Amino acid sequence: MVETVHEYYTQQSILPTHGEFMSKDAMDKYERMRREIFTQRLHLPAQLFRDSDLIEFGPDSGENAVVFATWGANCTLIEPNRNAHAVIKEYFKRYGLSSRLTALEGCDVLQYGKTHPGVAEFDIVIAENSLFTLRPAASWISVVARLLRPDGMLMFGYMDAYGGFLELLTKAIHARIRRTTEQDAVSAATSFLGPKWDTIPHKRTLEAFVMDVLENPFTRLQYLMEPVSISRSMH
Repeated sequence: MVETVHEYYTQQSILPTHGEFMSKDAMDKYERMRREIFTQRLHLPAQLFRDSDLIEFGPDSGENAVVFATWGANCTLIEPNRNAHAVIKEYFKRYGLSSRLTALEGCDVLQYGKTHPGVAEFDIVIAENSLFTLRPAASWISVVARLLRPDGMLMFGYMDAYGGFLELLTKAIHARIRRTTEQDAVSAATSFLGPKWDTIPHKRTLEAFVMDVLENPFTRLQYLMEPVSISRSMH
């Protein structure tokens, strides 16, 4: 039984969100999608990242970090799964952004907080899907609060206790199909998710989704967050 989500990822043969972008056109398309999310949905201009000092916890293969660097951010990346480091470095080199990769370290947020006593070092802290399994939440909140400069910005993603219902339901259906048909995990997922998956614009494979969500031991109700409680904790 693994104790942390990054330990689970380290044991896998694939990276959970690796888009495997092999051309500038593919990366440019992804940058446009991310720009739309930030500017039209979150109402945050890309110029916000220009010349900012940014730290990202759990960048995985680094596609999002490459976009931030394209927008002008100086990126410190904290990725405990060292299997992703070569991919990250290659991406930054391929797109001429190596000077924007300030640091790349193989630890988690709590380890980083212990080994880096500095305060108010970053304009932006990003953790799109790497903090919600850590308990108690105050452990990582205190690290983030110390790292942010005055008027800095934290952006983090989490599994919502109510919005995550569909993921948990899909996970339950998948487990039942596996038990009933004795199929492997990917075949079972393909049998009922394949047609829908093919209609969704995404950057990762169904195999990665199976590993990251359907088979992930941390996609459980006990790790889902409720926005009011997490907001109170941060306050």
